[in-house]
Amino acid sequence: MSVHRITIGMYRAVVLGGTFDGLHKGHERILTRAFQEGERVTIGLTSDQFVKQLKAESGAQSFALRKEALSGWLKEKGWLGRAEIVPIDDAFGPTVPSSPPAPPPPSNFDAIIVSTMTRDTADSMNRMRQNAGWRKLTVIEIPMVKATDGTPISSTRVRNHEIDASGHLVMPESLRPTLQQPLGRLIAGKEQIRKTLVARRGSVTVTVGDVATKTFLDAGIVPNLLVIDYLVGRQPYREHEGAIQKLKLPTVTVKSGPGHISKDAQAAVRTWGNRIKEGKDASMLLVVDGEEDLLTLPVIVASPLGCFVYYGQPPMAAWARFAESRRARFAESRRARFAGAAARRASGSTWEGLVEIEVTEEKKREIRELLKQFTNPTNPDQ
Repeated sequence: MSVHRITIGMYRAVVLGGTFDGLHKGHERILTRAFQEGERVTIGLTSDQFVKQLKAESGAQSFALRKEALSGWLKEKGWLGRAEIVPIDDAFGPTVPSSPPAPPPPSNFDAIIVSTMTRDTADSMNRMRQNAGWRKLTVIEIPMVKATDGTPISSTRVRNHEIDASGHLVMPESLRPTLQQPLGRLIAGKEQIRKTLVARRGSVTVTVGDVATKTFLDAGIVPNLLVIDYLVGRQPYREHEGAIQKLKLPTVTVKSGPGHISKDAQAAVRTWGNRIKEGKDASMLLVVDGEEDLLTLPVIVASPLGCFVYYGQPPMAAWARFAESRRARFAESRRARFAGAAARRASGSTWEGLVEIEVTEEKKREIRELLKQFTNPTNPDQ
């Protein structure tokens, strides 16, 4: 069992409330703060009836399942012995007097933990307490945890598969057919690939993927940016490791994917792009802990005009076979996968060739539009 040790704060009894459907990073932050502030923590968990009142077709799990998940998480953190989970049928639960007003219980609360969205509820609660002669509670407001696009994480967004529980944005299934197709010119055959690589000597180049990167290194060409995850077909792939180590490139390691682009990955790519646009020596190795495929998109947006971006293209026949055999599973998948990943699982390391993308303003606009479909950022470059 993993016990999360924290210093207990100044309050004897703290209260908070919520639906806690599908525990996500926002829930974890507010719960953690509660146990930092209070010796005892009462958690008001919305009843099934109250959930229906709030939103008839919410899709939330039952009270029993939500309580079970919450209790399990608290136990894992070592906090279950300090917690009490009570059902609530309205927004105030046990924090306000019943009607007619009753005297305050001797063991009432000292503070309430709220998010920015529920601060108004806490203020209303304190007015009701004050009118009944009860002392006001200290209100501790916790900012909303934001997903990669700057929009707050919520259970609704997680249920809708817009993001996962950590706030990563998930590629919608609607984009899969588009991203299965080459984003640029397909170069097939060893001789054609060789001629292309020779022609691109001296150009700014990026390789996304281990096979594409090895292809360049085998030809004696070092890309300006190498994006790899040391995996091919979800299996360890180290055939290029010796050549990469000899380069002694500045290396950045980030977590990203599968099925999403992390903030850290975007920041690393953007930093590289800015440096090379400024004429600085910006060769870099970007090692991805997760899956690198989707990073082709932000790489294109961040790269200077005239840059060439390359990634490996799986055989189209393999795509057709895989799509037919896995159609049902795709439809139910909670995490989208970028085009190459599924074909690699189906066809191993067999590749149709390299996709070459010349970075132009038109191509950048095209990729920004794709990114908007699953990130909807105010500025797709951010």
